[in-house]
Amino acid sequence: MPADDVERLVQTCDLSTRIGRRDHAILLLLARLELRATEIIALCLDDIDWRAGEILVRGKGCFHDRLPLPRDVGAALAAYLRRDRQGPTRRVFVRVIGRPVPFTDGQAVNYVLRRALERTGVRMPAKWVGSHVFRHSLATTMIRRGASLRESVTFSITGAPTLRLSTRSRT
Repeated sequence: MPADDVERLVQTCDLSTRIGRRDHAILLLLARLELRATEIIALCLDDIDWRAGEILVRGKGCFHDRLPLPRDVGAALAAYLRRDRQGPTRRVFVRVIGRPVPFTDGQAVNYVLRRALERTGVRMPAKWVGSHVFRHSLATTMIRRGASLRESVTFSITGAPTLRLSTRSRT
């Protein structure tokens, strides 16, 4: 997916609504940090280190990555958390309509993406590839901007491109 289309998707959210602010934060996590849907639903309040400007991502294979928290992502998360997020759970993302329970699987994130695609008319490169399309888009963008194929493949496998800092630890 071209970078311009990714930006169009991020901009489709109605920031005057609770759902729009939540979905905007989710789409920014997908677009800026290329997180997997399962990594987004696993985010807990304690995973965000506001002072250090970092976010702890619980990835595949019990790996944890500390990633820098871009300003726009941090601002979107803060807006959602301060104004809209409710409930006793420590998970960041919860349902906005009905009881505020945490998302239970990655399909909730894919649903957010599907609605953004419908609003923009952007077509997916395949019939349906879900939120993973953002990871593939970054790898393609990296190559177009001069990264080696090796750097791009490393990103595709680990989710940690050499262009961003990542401290990977296994728990």
